Amino acid sequence: MRQLLLDPLRAMAREDLPKEVEIYISWQRLANGAPQFHSVATRTLVDIGAKRDFIRHARLKGEFYSVQMGLSRTGRPDTNFIASELDYIAKFAIHKAKRLEDELWSVVGVGELTDTTQATLLRLGLDPGQAG
Repeated sequence: MRQLLLDPLRAMAREDLPKEVEIYISWQRLANGAPQFHSVATRTLVDIGAKRDFIRHARLKGEFYSVQMGLSRTGRPDTNFIASELDYIAKFAIHKAKRLEDELWSVVGVGELTDTTQATLLRLGLDPGQAG
């Protein structure tokens, strides 16, 4: 979390373009029934062979997913846009309106995840319907 989200957000300015990173995820169910996930940013995999190896291993043991993560720094909240709603809440519960406004100001970024599993498999020449 820190390496993929928090540190990049802190280093970004509000005017910066979104940062994007592709993440490979391996999912398997352990003997006790608990799910186990292993994720890696693709920039840490040295070449196409390493990417294919990660995917093959994930598919042999369980399932493989890939996602594209976009991350942007937020600007100041547009409290004018929701001013009437905040005023309404404040009439009945000023402490809740204040807490909501504080929470809006505490948002530092937004993220978007896009499932890229099928595209990744096709791009690397792996059959999307095959287990290994």
